[in-house]
Amino acid sequence: MGPDDFLEVGASRKHLRVLIINTGGVLGMKPTGDGRCESAEGYLAERMAGMTELEREDVPQYEVVDLLPLIDSSEMGPDTWIRIADEIEKGHSQYDGFVVVSGTDTMAYCASALSFMLQNLERPVVLTGSVIGWDMAWNDARRNLAVSMIFATIRDLFEVCIFFGDKLLRGNRACKLSNVDVDAFDSPNFPPLGKLTTANLSKQIKLNWQLLRQPPRGRLSVHRNVRSNILVTRLVPGFSDESLTQLITQSNSLKAMLLEFYGTGNPSAKGDLLDTLKMAIDRGIVVVACTQCRRGHVSLGTYALGAQLVGMGVIPADDMTTEAAVAKLAVVLGRYNTLPEIKAHFARDMAGEKGLISDISKL
Repeated sequence: MGPDDFLEVGASRKHLRVLIINTGGVLGMKPTGDGRCESAEGYLAERMAGMTELEREDVPQYEVVDLLPLIDSSEMGPDTWIRIADEIEKGHSQYDGFVVVSGTDTMAYCASALSFMLQNLERPVVLTGSVIGWDMAWNDARRNLAVSMIFATIRDLFEVCIFFGDKLLRGNRACKLSNVDVDAFDSPNFPPLGKLTTANLSKQIKLNWQLLRQPPRGRLSVHRNVRSNILVTRLVPGFSDESLTQLITQSNSLKAMLLEFYGTGNPSAKGDLLDTLKMAIDRGIVVVACTQCRRGHVSLGTYALGAQLVGMGVIPADDMTTEAAVAKLAVVLGRYNTLPEIKAHFARDMAGEKGLISDISKL
């Protein structure tokens, strides 16, 4: 198919099966009657049983598994990522795709982590959720869920994605930009993989086929050793570096730091930051430089201080989001021990998480 082709919406998918992995979040919450909602085992399956749109021929069959206990996304971390990966590995040959339902606040971290943990993925994995609960007539839960199930059956989709609002995003390129809009996610440095459109009423789902990942070259393997002893810090101009210095000198478990620098990766020459980073690197702590900008990339060679950071051993995150960079670092640290190995594999494109827009034609 070409870059302007649409997914055939009316095609039958009843011969296909999707596993819905419910971890919690608004989409699976039950209204309590007093204006609040709470996580409830079996509630998502109950609501889906009443969705007449899921009876359509172009919507696949499905099963729902609740990953108990159901949790808010703020409580999600490596332990939950591993459990999700285990469910996907267990059902990899039984289902044609997977939909992971979760809260939205840390969805981009989860999607990024899964993209690095699930090597040689042969099935689509689509994360989704909702901003508005089932008790509201204008909720976004129904459409997000139904469309995610359709995307999860695309045979040429070999990656972890997020579907939200009207866009299918590469999971490790996505970030949450709003906590008040139903169009809560975007992918600032990479175009959507797919989008709902009304340009042609008979073909409403458009896919950018040329952006999709190539088929895997081996069997699925899951990397479960995810290191969480990583510090993420956003620099503020003129603030003291003393706390960072003390943390490095007093911590015995810190393995890596991810620093959000200004602009293209520019720190301040004032204070003790450079000495602090050199001390960290000398202690074997991996230091990665991200940018505070949502759009753009780290280019440490742009300014003299950036070049000095490179000489010290600071690793640029290029155009990765902070969510993708920290998740990738956690997986790489779990797989490799020496600094040269860590730097080499962090610099490598593992799951489409990096690469400037001008390089898209090379994907």
